[in-house]
Amino acid sequence: MTITMKTILRSFITTAAGLFLTSWIVPGFAITKDLITFSVITSALVLANWFVKPLLKIIFMPLNIATFGLFTIVINALILYGVSYFLSGITVSPWTSSGFDYNGYHIPEISFGIIGTYLVSGFIIGIITTLVKWLAEQ
Repeated sequence: MTITMKTILRSFITTAAGLFLTSWIVPGFAITKDLITFSVITSALVLANWFVKPLLKIIFMPLNIATFGLFTIVINALILYGVSYFLSGITVSPWTSSGFDYNGYHIPEISFGIIGTYLVSGFIIGIITTLVKWLAEQ
């Protein structure tokens, strides 16, 4: 894979969009409002996704195959935890979803601890980043 300025900028923008929208969607996940700190966190997450994520995917390949790729959510959560451990500006806290009713279907409220918040946040960041990359290629 050739790394050009276009791929670097695209990775930065998609990751920034994922972080911003995740902090807006998940009540237990907060990012600092400071633009410089946000840029540093985004850059660290991009670098971790480029260098650490492939290593973790190789290490956990048997689990990833056994779970049909769902273990990637755990890998995303581990990367997010690593970035939040080394950099201040990401706040992860327990939260409770309110649940909802629709056409007779009831989803009860669910409480998420810190690990659950990392898993949900990693899942949503992965979905948003993939979706934005896909839209940018169209």
